[in-house]
Amino acid sequence: MSIYRSMFQLAETKDGSSTLINTQLQQSYHSMHGAIQESMHVFIKEGLLYYLEKFPNQNIEIFEMGYGTGLNAMLTYVETSKHQVYVVYKAAELFPIQSELAKKLNYIDLLGLTESQFTSFHTFDTKSFSYVSANFKIELLKTPFEIYQPTENSIDLIYFDAFSPSAQPELWTIEAMDKCYKMLRSPGVWVTYSAKGAVRRALREVGFQVQKIPGPPGKREMLRALKI
Repeated sequence: MSIYRSMFQLAETKDGSSTLINTQLQQSYHSMHGAIQESMHVFIKEGLLYYLEKFPNQNIEIFEMGYGTGLNAMLTYVETSKHQVYVVYKAAELFPIQSELAKKLNYIDLLGLTESQFTSFHTFDTKSFSYVSANFKIELLKTPFEIYQPTENSIDLIYFDAFSPSAQPELWTIEAMDKCYKMLRSPGVWVTYSAKGAVRRALREVGFQVQKIPGPPGKREMLRALKI
């Protein structure tokens, strides 16, 4: 337990929302300019809402690379509840945080969640499922993305929220982008906070249409990629 605790450090970002710092990688799970602010811009506005506007769908399957604090999933739940969308949410996370640490995050009040709703994002059954509501199901995959074998043409939207290319270069390779491309249905959307040239080139190499768009506060640009 002491080793686990030393791996994470709780921090407050500039918009008042919590994040964690992975002390082994010296990387924060979210932008220190604002955790909720960043997630709302990158993954909800430029990912989820973009997808729902361009490709209206009442049933959507989302894959997140890096579940982290569960913030992206919570924001997705809040937003899709407004649109009455049924969501199957899959997330790959080798080191899911424990409920004891999750309770220290200040998302309940900031997102308007009940305690039971919040708890459901960090409590999974023996098969790694959590049923947040009748319209929102999460499957947590404790498998390295490099060896994960997803079903092809099964996902509508990918939140690629791994740690930075400098910290986890193995997750930003052409092989990783090709796996994402094959995982997506057509039309499908892939989105991330990074705008690295090597990432753009890898996405184009495997067949994505790549868009460099304005990033959240503190980051000039980000990437969105389409499989059409």
